[in-house]
Amino acid sequence: MTLGAPSGFTGRSGRLLEAVRSHWKNPLHRSTYILSANQLIGLVSGVVFWMLATRLYDSSQIGVAAAFLAPNVLLSTVFLLGANHGLLRYAQDIENDPNLFFSVLWIILIAGVLGGAVGITICLLTRLVDPIANSPILSILLYTILVSAGTVWTICEAALVSLRAPWHVYVRNLVYALARIAILIPFTFLGELGVVMAFSLSLGLVAILSVGLIRQHLHLKWNAWGGIWHPKLPQLVGFALPNHVVTIIGTIPAMVLPLIAFHVLGAKINGYFTLVWTISSIIRSVLIAASVSLLAEGSRDHELLATRLSRSTAFLFIIVAATALPMILFPQWLLLPFGREYSGINAMILSLFALSTLPTVLFTVFVARERILFRLRYILILSAANCIWSTGLPLLGAAYGGYTGFAIGFLISQSILGFMALPFLLPKNRAKDAGMAKEGAG
Repeated sequence: MTLGAPSGFTGRSGRLLEAVRSHWKNPLHRSTYILSANQLIGLVSGVVFWMLATRLYDSSQIGVAAAFLAPNVLLSTVFLLGANHGLLRYAQDIENDPNLFFSVLWIILIAGVLGGAVGITICLLTRLVDPIANSPILSILLYTILVSAGTVWTICEAALVSLRAPWHVYVRNLVYALARIAILIPFTFLGELGVVMAFSLSLGLVAILSVGLIRQHLHLKWNAWGGIWHPKLPQLVGFALPNHVVTIIGTIPAMVLPLIAFHVLGAKINGYFTLVWTISSIIRSVLIAASVSLLAEGSRDHELLATRLSRSTAFLFIIVAATALPMILFPQWLLLPFGREYSGINAMILSLFALSTLPTVLFTVFVARERILFRLRYILILSAANCIWSTGLPLLGAAYGGYTGFAIGFLISQSILGFMALPFLLPKNRAKDAGMAKEGAG
């Protein structure tokens, strides 16, 4: 494929077009854009969902539903068992033998069902959350669906990315967006239970669709479901589980922050926080896409660990900053569709959460590089430290500074994380790291 400008484009316009096409040809850039767009569909639909919810429910109901759903973030990650990282690492093996994917699928499905039921039971017994609609049985049933469907959703997304079929994820995300809204509206009379049902039922539906899309991509017969055991499974698990520990630690703040807002600041403030966190997740989705792209492409091209690391970091910082800038400069405008109640109190908070994503670009690059090198020690240290201060500082801020103090505490915690990752990315370490990656690949 020639990168020269086509006929009709000469001079400055031709050079610009050539630069754009060259930029798009870079696998890291292309994968990041495609995955960010996939994430963006889900997050924009999430913003629309909460926009609709603020019109149908009061802020206290939304806060109660968000507090009930909060443990799902951690549980869905715990019982994922790191399979998403394993599928990204062993893409070629899945293409050669799809039974490896189904082996992972069965294990994760069983783990999700058991983990959802046991996890929410522990949360209910310890009073970490209250039963939805005052029904422990209904709470356990909904969490069984939430966690098992969430784990299947995630490994299917990893499989589609590793098989280089990200366009299939667009279809899935659109179905999820429409299904979640379609289920929310008829159950308005159920209050906070209606919000929870919209999440669980739509997620279950799309988990089934995700498996179907993978089967279609691999051209499998309808009765091809493989088995639980596969000879490559121990090797995949050996890579996945150590990375899984790091992921679990990194997920804890996402579960704890809504609980801090709920218990310290109240259900109403937690409703406000849920909205801001959802909107700012658009920026975090870019970081998630970048992390996946760096892991996948860096495993193939070890130059990402040496001469091209600075360019890759600059590229990620630019697209994250471009996404965050409107939220930093014009938060009140972005919040206007949610009503005066939400836009008034959340404007400054949204800016603070958007600012907090910028330092974490350094940590994203650092984590991807260490995973490629099969080194987890420093990732584990920084992740564990961040887990403490990204929950402890917002807690202190909430106790002494209310809602604004809560957001400032989180911003400070993420700034500390970025600065602590910076020394590991200095140029003097890159040549040695690239050499280690080549040796490991060999």
